[in-house]
This record gives sequence, C-alpha cells and structure tokens, in this order.
Amino acid sequence: FTKEEREFIKIVAERLGAKFTTNMSVKTTTHLICKVPSGEKFEVAQRKGIKVVTLDWLNSTALQGAIANELDYLLVPQGAKPNPTLSHPSGVSILTAN
Repeated sequence: FTKEEREFIKIVAERLGAKFTTNMSVKTTTHLICKVPSGEKFEVAQRKGIKVVTLDWLNSTALQGAIANELDYLLVPQGAKPNPTLSHPSGVSILTAN
C-alpha cells in the first residue's frame, strides 16, 4: 500500500475502534489487509492463523457499522480453500501489507 492508502486504512480502522499497527504480533494482530495473497507478512499470517482480507473488508465493515464476514473478503493462496470456521474477534487489530 502507498503511504496515503495506509493512512486511510489507519483512520478508518481507528474510527471503527480497531487498533492499527505496522508490526505484526501473533498475540494481538487479528487481521492483515493485503492487496495480493503473497509476501512475507502474508505467509506469516497464514501460518499463525491471522485472517488475511482485502481492503474491501474494512470498507464493508465501515459501511455496515459492524464487522463484515471475513469469508467474503479472505485472501488465500491460489488453489487453497478458506477456513469456514472463522469467528469474529471482540477486539480487532489491523495490519497492512503489500
């Protein structure tokens, strides 16, 4: 993401009550927003069970006023299937990649 895109994501996330961070923590990061399903942060998130979603997920969450269903916005490696047992966290911590 560009600097401007990251700033937009940070503003929207914080207005929704989420914490925006640029550093991934497997203990606190609940969502990684990516443009494409690749890269180091994407790979770590996949291994650690962090939900990897598109920016559309954040936009939909903002429009709905509630956490949008991640299954509609998941990024998974090509040929893989999304995990249908995702649950909504009580607190959201968002990280961006790409």
